Amino acid sequence: MAAGEPLIKTPLSDFSGPIFNMQAQHIDPLCRAVEMQLMKCIEAYGVPRFRRDCKDEYDDFSECSTKKKQKERYVVIQNERRRLFLSGQLKDRYMQNPELHSYPRERLA
Repeated sequence: MAAGEPLIKTPLSDFSGPIFNMQAQHIDPLCRAVEMQLMKCIEAYGVPRFRRDCKDEYDDFSECSTKKKQKERYVVIQNERRRLFLSGQLKDRYMQNPELHSYPRERLA
């Protein structure tokens, strides 16, 4: 039995299998690749040893699927900007948007 395979295989398990992984979800293709690396590692070392031997892959997949560090970074940046505005070091609370079509066309190619 491979890692992640159900104990009892039924048509319902075939139908509900993609719900619980990133392979069928159209969220982030990078997470699919990271999940496949994790599954290969689990299959190589086995389920009892994967917490120790596949820790890096598991941490990468956890970050990719939850985006916890990215959200924390966003909150820190927003709090710092709010602090700078309230202390008077910034005159505008929010940055100005760039002009429409202001990005040079030659850099798009």
